[in-house]
Amino acid sequence: MEFFAPHVQRHVRILGVVLSAFIIVWLPVWWSFKLAGVVLAAAVFGSYREAWITQERICRQRTVGFIPGKIDQWKRDRLRSVEVVEEPEPPPAQTFGQNLERVQRWLLERLLPWRYGPLKLKLRLTEGQTVLLWQGGNRRELLQNLELLDQETGIHEGTPASSTDAPPPRVDRWRPPEVTPEEPPEHFSLNPDDH
Repeated sequence: MEFFAPHVQRHVRILGVVLSAFIIVWLPVWWSFKLAGVVLAAAVFGSYREAWITQERICRQRTVGFIPGKIDQWKRDRLRSVEVVEEPEPPPAQTFGQNLERVQRWLLERLLPWRYGPLKLKLRLTEGQTVLLWQGGNRRELLQNLELLDQETGIHEGTPASSTDAPPPRVDRWRPPEVTPEEPPEHFSLNPDDH
């Protein structure tokens, strides 16, 4: 079993625990505010996504508030291609509000890269489904993950899978009806008795 980078975000977990302890011990506020602060710290710092690959499957698990969730699994033979998406840089800020938004985005990308990072690694499956496997801001980790996918599956970025016997993606069979112009009536009248 090989994990995609980063495997364990210990610094984030430690930061969440330290922040929670600080809120409980040092903040001189009511217990209801302390409890709300601990829940907020756990939700922000204890929510992330981890992914790994086994001999048969690609797995992804979301953890919310330090509580692991359901493991999503996809068979390796369903994998068709790998896609790297990079969000474009925002236009230069011209107002104070735009500057503030730019600073907020920069801060969120550094503090919570697994949720707000500009780099995304997506898997495209044979059914046409797209799965977000990894998100972050570190190009080195992105390259490590692409190398791991290449070693384990033989799929390069943007190229189809090496197995040629995989079925093509499902095509939507519904087609819009053909619209033909109608012939105008020979005699047109607004009077309903004439029809």
